[in-house]
Formats: sequence, C-alpha cells, structure tokens
Amino acid sequence: MRLTRPASIGTFLLLVLVLASCESSSSPPPKAVEVPPAFLFQPDQGKAFYSWDGKLIRPYQGSAAAYASPDGRFYASIGNKIQIWKRNGTPTGTIANIANSWIPWARDGNVLCGATDSGVATSVLFMLDVNGQIHRTDAAISVQFGVQACSMGTRRAAVLVGQEYFAILSLDDGRELSEVPLRWQSSGYLFSPDALWLAEPARLADGVSDGTDVIDLSDGTIKTELKGLRAFDFTPDSRYLLMNDLKMNQIRMIDWRTGQEAWSTTGYLASMLSSDPATDKMLLQVWRDGPKGQTNTFLIVSTSANVTQFFPATP
Repeated sequence: MRLTRPASIGTFLLLVLVLASCESSSSPPPKAVEVPPAFLFQPDQGKAFYSWDGKLIRPYQGSAAAYASPDGRFYASIGNKIQIWKRNGTPTGTIANIANSWIPWARDGNVLCGATDSGVATSVLFMLDVNGQIHRTDAAISVQFGVQACSMGTRRAAVLVGQEYFAILSLDDGRELSEVPLRWQSSGYLFSPDALWLAEPARLADGVSDGTDVIDLSDGTIKTELKGLRAFDFTPDSRYLLMNDLKMNQIRMIDWRTGQEAWSTTGYLASMLSSDPATDKMLLQVWRDGPKGQTNTFLIVSTSANVTQFFPATP
C-alpha cells in the first residue's frame, strides 16, 4: 500500500488564505449611498426640498435666494460671491462672482455657466462645477449680456450679442458656431435644454403674437411653426414644448417636430417650478378658474404623460 505524505501546516494555511481570498473577491462591494433627485419648492410659507414622489425631504436653511441644480442635489446662491451647497446644507464651493450678468445652471448637468469681460473685443466663458472648480475658455467674441443658456451634453452656450443676434459658442474652445438674428425685441425666447433649438413668439404684421416658431440654432432657420399656441418651456428631453392655448383655456404638451399632442389639461401654465433631466419630470404651477375665483394647482408631469397632483407639506 502506498503511503501519502500529510499536508504541512503551511500548505493548509495557504489553502485557507486562497479560499478566503476567493470568497471576498466574489462578494459584491458595498453600494454607495445615492442621493435621489429632488426639487426645491419655494412657496410663500417657506422653501423646502421634496422628492419627486411629493415627499418632504428637508426645509431649505438660508436666507439668500436659492437656485437648485437640475437634479436638486445642489443649489447655488448668487451675489457678490457664488456659493454652492449640497442639499443637506454642506457647502461645496465658493468663488467670487466674476460674471458680468446672470449665471444659469445647465439644464442637463450640475454646472453653472457664465461669461465675463476680459478685454475690449473678447470675453471669457466659464463653467463652474458643484465643487467650486472653474474651467475658463476665451470666447471668440465680446459677451455683453451674459450666457442665456448652456448644455453639457452638446457643449454649447447661447449668448446675446448687443440687441442684434444670439451667438452659439463652443464651451470647449470658445469658437462661434452660429449666429441667429433677433427677429423681435422680446423676453419670450426659450432655449431647449440641449441648446440646439430656440422657441420664440411668432408675430403678425401688426405685431400681434400668433403662435410660436421653433428655430434651428445651427443655421437660424425656422423648423416648425405652431399657430395659436404660446410656448412656455421645453421639456427636459427637449422633445416637447409646454404651451398655453389661450383660446381653448388649455395647457398642451406638444411634440414640436410633428405637432402631435402628448398631454393636455385645462387651465393656464403659470410656471415650471422645476424639472428633472434624469426622469423627464416637471413640477408645474397651474392656474384654473373656479366658482370662488382662481385656484392654484401643482402637478408633477412626466413626458410619458403620467400626472400626479402635488400637495406640499408645510416645512
């Protein structure tokens, strides 16, 4: 009979270590705690963060005006300084306000976009992230009235040049991509979140508004004419326009490329208080006439036409 040599203690310990290593490598890593999207609701009785299912997360603590990022995870207060905070109130970044005008959030990313003068003929575009890190690039032109809109997805910014035209600039190198003339002196210009389209009021010869034109920002051509409808804003995916039909007393969500209606309700759209690019949800303020006068209703609406009425809890 053949005798086998017993395994040494060292071999046994090595086997244990190998098995333990295999077991630990097969175990899933701990998941990071995710902060869900939210919106900052600012009614008269106080500001607070709410989840998109309508639940109160926490009151907003602070006296300065707050502007929430697209997903509601951060907010900014803009004055002599630009201060960025997490939703729980933890500051993440502060810099001096170097812009020469308003600084909007990109609607498809947690970045603030602005412009500042750097000389006579040119300006500087900048992007400020939620950690206070700033990226600058020289613009090809002088920006006098600041950034009107920007997109992280398409890396573009729309700026107003004098009272003559909108210039579309690259956020990467500052070059001018296109120019779109101003047809009317109006505050009704609406940029899509991807900064590829512009909705503006269409007017008759006598100056009366007669609907909305959607303009291609790559060349300034009119892509769509929507008669009798006043655009209020684009949806987060840039696919639809939320529009007021004053004649029919309706709010309509229209696929502006096809003219097809995706959703409608009675009333007048007074405000889009917030929107979430991750879920394409929007918080809308709707005015309706009732037997006791005008009522104020809040609706959470998705681009798939799911609608939930929002009843804000008192912070």
